[in-house]
Order: sequence, then C-alpha cells, then structure tokens
Amino acid sequence: MIPSMGERCRRRKALGWLALFGLGIAALVLLRFLGPGGSPPSPTGEGETAGSPFIGGRILLASRKPAAGAKVEAILEAGGPLAMPLQRSTTTAADGSFEIPRPPLGMKIVGVRATLGHLTWEVTTTPFMGPAEFEILLADSYPVSGLAIAAEDGRPLEGMDVRLGERAARTDRLGRFSFPSVPAEEAPKEVVVSGAGRKTLRRALPSEGGLDDLLLRVEGE
Repeated sequence: MIPSMGERCRRRKALGWLALFGLGIAALVLLRFLGPGGSPPSPTGEGETAGSPFIGGRILLASRKPAAGAKVEAILEAGGPLAMPLQRSTTTAADGSFEIPRPPLGMKIVGVRATLGHLTWEVTTTPFMGPAEFEILLADSYPVSGLAIAAEDGRPLEGMDVRLGERAARTDRLGRFSFPSVPAEEAPKEVVVSGAGRKTLRRALPSEGGLDDLLLRVEGE
C-alpha cells in the first residue's frame, strides 16, 4: 500500500525528531568527554592533581609572614548574558593557605578577595575556567587617623583621649589624632574618645572603606 501524503509527512516529522534527539545525546556525550575546556580531561580533572582544590593558594603579609585566619572569597560568575555573581569563602590556615572546592559547572573565576582585620586586597581577572592558584600579599599594618570636633559647633577638640583597643593617642590643637601603624592582625571594633567636659563617644569602625579620615563628633556634658 502506498502511504498517503499525510502519512509521509508524519513519518518525516518523526524521523526529524529522532535525529534531533540523537544529536542531543551525542553532544552531551562529547561535552562529558571533552569538558568545558574543549579537550579530554586528565584522569584527575582539568589540569588538576588528585585531591587538588578548584581555587587555592596562600595569603601572606608583605613581610612574607602567613596571614592566618584571613577570610578569602572566590568571586565567580555564570556564563551567558544573564551573568550572576557568586561568592564562595573560606578562612586561611596557620600557614596562610586556603582551598575552595569546585563550584557548580559553568561558573568562571573573575577574582579573589582576601580580608584580614581592616585590610582588604582584591585580585580581579578576566573570566576563565579553573583550576587556579593565587598568592596575595597584604600590608603588615594599616593607619587609623581622624579628627575630633565638638558636636554643637564643629570646633576642633584639643587634648582629647583617643583609644583604639589597647592603643592610646591624644588630639592636637587642630583636633587631629593618628595611629600610624596598627598591626594587620589587630582588628579593633571601635574607637573611643573621652575628655574633660565631654561625653564619652564610642564609634564603631567601618568594615569597609578607609580608616584614615574618621570624623568624630563629641557631645558636651
């Protein structure tokens, strides 16, 4: 029996769908074999050794002393026009080393950020697939400075006692104070200002931004 025109059309459509399905399966198998980089993976992964992290490395101070307890964030991005940032974080070990495991498939590295106390350093890159290893150097110390003024009229307050953790300083005739070198490992949470005729002011230090331009408005008693 010769199939009708409608029957032949239905058969062609069915064959077309089967061909597309077969191509899809072949593409998935090829992608599984080649991996995101387009070449066959090694037995332990793309350029990785057995048990190696997706992102790793060391965070050190400028003196090459390990930055133990530093927070490390891997900044990742999904591909495509609707790229969404993703962060994965960890804390450095006693020797300053860190490891961040492999993120979901398709995520690319766009940077690594390290924070120790009030010190932050960020390395940005063009998007690329891992694995990768970073070494980031942080400063050994950071300055904290600012100005103490009267809350009611803005005049500088001379001779005020300023405390930063266990450290102390006094304001000069222009109301200025300075802690030129606070060790990187120290992360005081607040600065305290007190003096004759003034209420004690406790001001939380900002977690981001500079600490060399603090403006402290101290109220009178």
